[in-house]
Amino acid sequence: MQSENNKSRYKKGKPPTLSQLANRAERSLHDSLTKHITGRTYVTKKILEEIAKTFFNECCAYCNQKKLLTREHVCTHQSGGDLSLGNVIPACLSCNFDKRDIDWVKYAEGKGSIYIPVIRSLISGYQPLDKAALRKDSNPKIRAAFDRYDAKINKINAQRPSKVV
Repeated sequence: MQSENNKSRYKKGKPPTLSQLANRAERSLHDSLTKHITGRTYVTKKILEEIAKTFFNECCAYCNQKKLLTREHVCTHQSGGDLSLGNVIPACLSCNFDKRDIDWVKYAEGKGSIYIPVIRSLISGYQPLDKAALRKDSNPKIRAAFDRYDAKINKINAQRPSKVV
């Protein structure tokens, strides 16, 4: 199975926009929280390869094609979805990009996925991150993740143009 580096979604030679930087900061926070919450397993590229081989015949979970595969959040990043077991399936780059915040069932049905029962089984019982509750957590690693995130967002916001009244 091949995997795609997420940073390649930004055009080479062109600096990322402030919105893209903020999105990266949010994803980094989700990744850090996933790694430090007891009971969650962060899906590395190696784990994704095992999931793809074991459950999806090394195919995209949506279009059933053997293509370059990426980690797809079933519960979207914007809804608190993280890269942990129970929320990640293999998807080709075009399906991962096209799905965005569309309900996964609607998207999978529209693509003719043969893996809908498998996806249902894998994501059964998944709970998105509750960032409001986690922000109050006393775990020093979780606190540090939020501190890094807040620092990044403050730096990004400082670069935004001021609105002239």
